[in-house]
Amino acid sequence: MSVVLGAILGGFFDGVPLGDDNSSHYAEISYIAELLRLGETDFWFDQTNLGYPLFLAYQPAPSLVMGALTALLEPLVAPMLLFKLSVVIVWALMPTAWFWGGRWLGMDRLSALIFGLLILSVSDFRTFGLGMTSVTAMGLYTQSYGTLLLPLASGALYRYLFDDRVGLRAPTLLFCTTLLSHAYFGLYLAIAGAVMVFVRRDGLFARADRLTRVFVLSALITAFWLVPFVHYIEYQGGLPWRGESENGYRVLELARLAATGQLFDHGRLPWMSALVALGLLLAWKRRGETLWRFALVLFAVTIALLLGRTTWGVLYDWIPLHTELEVVRYINGVHFCGLLLAAPTCAVLLWRLADWIETLPGPNWLSPRRTGVAVLLAAFGGYLVSVAAISARHLRSVDESELALPALVERIETDRSSRFLAHKKLGTARHFYLNLLPALTRRPQLESFSRGYHDTLSLYYLEYFDFTAASFRLYNVGAALAQRDALEELPSFLTQTWTNEELYVYEAPEAPGYFDFIRTPLTIVGGLKQIRPVTAILSPRLFHFGILPRISSDDEGAGDSIHVRARAHADLWRDGRIVAQNERAGRLLGRLVDDYRGEPIRSQVLEERTAPNEYAAIVDARGAPERLLLKASYHPCWTAEVDGEPSTIDHVAPNLMVVDVPPGQHRIRLRFRNPNYQKALFIASLLGVIVWCAIGVLHPSRRRHPI
Repeated sequence: MSVVLGAILGGFFDGVPLGDDNSSHYAEISYIAELLRLGETDFWFDQTNLGYPLFLAYQPAPSLVMGALTALLEPLVAPMLLFKLSVVIVWALMPTAWFWGGRWLGMDRLSALIFGLLILSVSDFRTFGLGMTSVTAMGLYTQSYGTLLLPLASGALYRYLFDDRVGLRAPTLLFCTTLLSHAYFGLYLAIAGAVMVFVRRDGLFARADRLTRVFVLSALITAFWLVPFVHYIEYQGGLPWRGESENGYRVLELARLAATGQLFDHGRLPWMSALVALGLLLAWKRRGETLWRFALVLFAVTIALLLGRTTWGVLYDWIPLHTELEVVRYINGVHFCGLLLAAPTCAVLLWRLADWIETLPGPNWLSPRRTGVAVLLAAFGGYLVSVAAISARHLRSVDESELALPALVERIETDRSSRFLAHKKLGTARHFYLNLLPALTRRPQLESFSRGYHDTLSLYYLEYFDFTAASFRLYNVGAALAQRDALEELPSFLTQTWTNEELYVYEAPEAPGYFDFIRTPLTIVGGLKQIRPVTAILSPRLFHFGILPRISSDDEGAGDSIHVRARAHADLWRDGRIVAQNERAGRLLGRLVDDYRGEPIRSQVLEERTAPNEYAAIVDARGAPERLLLKASYHPCWTAEVDGEPSTIDHVAPNLMVVDVPPGQHRIRLRFRNPNYQKALFIASLLGVIVWCAIGVLHPSRRRHPI
């Protein structure tokens, strides 16, 4: 109730939620709802980063479930209100979930109660952990679901591994739900399960066998997401740029953060850090007990993983699934282990306090029991007030009129035939304009660092958008949103069409279009991530002359090819012979422009249209070597038709696609489809889980499993 009260007092239900990723998650949920209302079972999200498949998301369940609820309840509940309600409800349920998770982990009632209460008070320096600060500061919407499920899934797994009377169903379903809610929390749960196996020597092989059953069955249930996610992983953007958060923290830096209370108590007295420190001492003293030993070992493993590549170097990438993992994610594990240690320690201190109160003299009416109850009630009342204050401070929103959203929506949605641009150089790189405005206008925006940051290779190239006419045309940008003091960044061919004296909208005389004809006389050879520095330099400059390179992992031996090396260097080959070796991309560009500057493109796009999961055009083509370009992210799940006949799609730089069109007038259609096997696996998983749960309801076990 304190969370709900705090959200009301903080005005969370009055406007647009703060938090960088919140707008992107809302945009994705509302788009999924739209697709479901249309009866679509294919999910291409086109609103940012030139589009990407939603099955590449590493946290699919919250968006899909909320999308379905939004589609179902929209006549009754406004989508934005439903989104904000989901945030508040998840955090209101958090103490209860953590209480039961603590009980399943073997804590006594008081320790489990404290375990549940402490989760609402975590505060770290990166606002990236399990605390409520992550919701507003970072907008880590799906992480809240992982936070809710982690203790329950850990507790269910703990009971299953250490009590052979406990069945397989609960730990497996909770593991699957956690994994689908947030892949990192599923990964961390798997690490915790491995620690549970090895934390005691007796029964090790039996626990390993039981954990393997959970993993195998979970893999089968989640195969509808896991298989395509892994199969197409090379088309994910991964970590385009790596700093301390992506690579890990140095030992001394992590020690400094711990000593100053920044891991648990950022911006306040380090009381929780003190509890964690006492918990470490108490756990070492009681390390013979399973739960304490588990907490100690898991804490040590988590700290080692948080040190990341910065400490362990290339060895870190040898750990399965860690090549593209943001190391800062392990701060969530630090918090989980810290609370595992702090909650029982706090309970011990309270019992010691009760014993001390028993020794105090006083009148008969003020018995030690009454004194203890009064102290606890005062502490709990203070806690409730504190939670309400924290919720009011963090669950906040901003009024749409302050962001000029109503007027901007009216202006931006007038022409949906092109993308619009919000950018840090224009002073408009706020998530409201990068993610929320596209959702409200149903007009795509060029770039976003929230959803899609990891999910598409396109983001890397869009980050180097150079504001030339060629780049505006290459990415079909027809409008730009800028603040007053950044107008000089805009090219001269754009014209002002709207302003409120703070924000300005500039638009092109005509939309560049999603289709264009180009030539592809050369090939860039290398891995999709390896080629990015060179491709980012070459693509917009060559496109000015109607040229884009094909992308290939192998040299076909004929024609011109660029073999990418490290540090934006490359070799230029012609007909199997090297003509320039280890050249900088900039120097290669001059040579290529001289070689390929030629006749203008003669083919024309006569008409085009867009629809969910689809782009179509009518063209007048002149045939080879001119090819039709679609300015959307390449992915193998796209199919192409020319006059209804299947056609091959080619991958071209920077991360776009082309099709061959014979001479004459033709109808072209490109369509994205989720893999058919994924849909079959989803139906099989859904039916399997329903049947498995029904069996559990109809034939419950007669054995009781006390906590």
